[in-house]
Amino acid sequence: MVSATDLRRDGFFFISTNGGSSWQTNGFPQAYWTCLACSANGSTRFCGGSQLEISTNSGATWSYQPYSGLWSILCSADGKKVMMSASGPGRNAFAGLCTSPDAGATWVTNKGLPGPIDAFAVSGDGTKFAVICDERFYASADGGATWRRGSQSTPLLGPLALSDDGGKAIALGVLTSACISLDGGTTWVESSPPGSVTDVALSADGDVMAACTSAGTNATAPGGIWIARIPPNPVVKPSMNGTNLQLSWILPSSNFALEQSSDLDAWEPVTNPPAPDLTNLHNELSLPLSSGNSFFRLRGL
Repeated sequence: MVSATDLRRDGFFFISTNGGSSWQTNGFPQAYWTCLACSANGSTRFCGGSQLEISTNSGATWSYQPYSGLWSILCSADGKKVMMSASGPGRNAFAGLCTSPDAGATWVTNKGLPGPIDAFAVSGDGTKFAVICDERFYASADGGATWRRGSQSTPLLGPLALSDDGGKAIALGVLTSACISLDGGTTWVESSPPGSVTDVALSADGDVMAACTSAGTNATAPGGIWIARIPPNPVVKPSMNGTNLQLSWILPSSNFALEQSSDLDAWEPVTNPPAPDLTNLHNELSLPLSSGNSFFRLRGL
């Protein structure tokens, strides 16, 4: 599902279910809409601006909440963990962020940050929050109750993006560079594509990074979308699902084949296909529990 808004004061809310080939309104009320968010499967949706509207049934019905002046709203892949802020970057009307652990049913105002919020992000699984505040990076692993500051030397601006597990981040630096962290925002390095960076994005596993650039005033470098890739290294995480073995790994940015071995010497492909779980952006596979040793690995194709 793709969503968009008409940013005029009498704007509409538009939805596309075919990748943007066609668009339609769904009878949503006219208002001044500025931000949208939805769960990975499209069932939980948030629309903010001059008011906040929430749908938990794919847009069939909406509930109004008395928040206004919203400039950004984000949610986890399952739509349950939500972050929002109001009145525009640097204005900080909530003296922090408003976060919700239950798809907007209840909200908590997070006040543990020292200044204005310029950008924020939430990991796909909803366990990690991150913000850029006073040009510094802060991360929270407890829903915003406490915050840890990064140690970057380059001042950061928005936008900001996190990988699904919150372990990788990319942000816009103050000198229109791309700043990258591979350790959850503790340390940062600058990695500037040609041109002036205006927007950034990350794949679910954080191994594909994208930066939008403009040519700048001197037009010495072309504008466009630049892609950087880190060789992905997904890890299989086992757990028990009743009497079955449950295998889970983050949706990788390139193709991998699951293999099994009993002696770490001879490896055979696992023919059972995994199922993508859009609530946590992981591949999931349930297998009968073996009586002997079983080892699993992901081999790049």
